[in-house]
Amino acid sequence: MFKVFSHVAEVWEAQLADIRQAKKSILLEQYIIEDLAEGKIGWQFMEALVKKQQEGVEVRCILDTQGSFQVFRHSDFNARLADAGGKIFYYKTLGLSNLIRPFRLILRDHRKLLIIDEEIAWIGGVVVGERFRDWDDLMVRFSDPEIATVFNHEFRRQMLRLQEKTSLLAPLVTIDKHNHLSGNAPGIGNRFCYEEICHAIMRAGESVTLVTPYFAPPLQAAADHAPPPQRRPLDHPPHPARHRRPDH
Repeated sequence: MFKVFSHVAEVWEAQLADIRQAKKSILLEQYIIEDLAEGKIGWQFMEALVKKQQEGVEVRCILDTQGSFQVFRHSDFNARLADAGGKIFYYKTLGLSNLIRPFRLILRDHRKLLIIDEEIAWIGGVVVGERFRDWDDLMVRFSDPEIATVFNHEFRRQMLRLQEKTSLLAPLVTIDKHNHLSGNAPGIGNRFCYEEICHAIMRAGESVTLVTPYFAPPLQAAADHAPPPQRRPLDHPPHPARHRRPDH
């Protein structure tokens, strides 16, 4: 089973509820966590993670150093989580190898995943920060152990590579006939997401609905080059359906 969320504040509320109810493990991969003042949303997430680790729940996080710089430099949360047995792995820190090759610093980890007890899996585009509270974005919550197990495996595979200080891998996993997990990774030359979208467009029999803040012309080209019975213009709104503020 799955549920699609389209408003950021609702995602935060539901994710925090899942975190607080976790019994075995919490795996979080996030690009942005900010606003760590007491009571703010970043504080709520980090405080919940620390408390669950103190209760004996395994907490492992992969955070982007740039997007989550407030957490990176916040010694209290890092120390409290580590003292309780939790671990945070930071992607692309300001180490010497990155400073002498500054182009590497533009390659970030934009993944947003949350896996609870290998039973619940979240994936989508929602980050954690007060300035995003009124944004529209998509997040999908799967209450399916089969899907959560795949996400769990992929997260731990990336975590191991960060421990070994090697590059992240792009996941490409067939879960079942309806669900595929695919992604990109910086600097490795593949474009799994792009290729999967193009293939899906070309296989479409009736319609294509694409929800994205970024629309690249080659995707339209994929639709244009589909077989004649499938060829049709893509339906997309005049304004991005994601990452927009309400009109007020």
